[in-house]
Amino acid sequence: MEAHGGRKRIKVWRGRVGREELQSILREADVTVVPSLCYENSPTVIFESFAFGVPVLASAIEGVSELIQDGKNGLTFTAGNAEGLAGGLKWFVEHRRQWPEMSVAAEVSLKGLDLASYLDKLVNLCYSEALLV
Repeated sequence: MEAHGGRKRIKVWRGRVGREELQSILREADVTVVPSLCYENSPTVIFESFAFGVPVLASAIEGVSELIQDGKNGLTFTAGNAEGLAGGLKWFVEHRRQWPEMSVAAEVSLKGLDLASYLDKLVNLCYSEALLV
């Protein structure tokens, strides 16, 4: 990463930040890294990143794998695998020309993931399960 000038550009945030600060961070971000080690069905930061057209590099755990389409709106790696994380970062550095396409795909990924769509799917699921009882 240092050979590509990454050290000067890498910014690390842990924990919560205010709404305005988050928007500022995501406007400048090239990629969001979510290296979760434990179960997280759908981390909010992935949705927030997609809303700003920022591809995501994340651990392939639970629901995260359903949100990220490798090579389209981000990349996944095996949780806890440092080589996989490093390989993902290297991939992003080496494939800068694909960033614009990934940015568009990240935003498009949010279609159908809004609250109204989610509630509609949930109601349909509950209704179909109730019919089976």
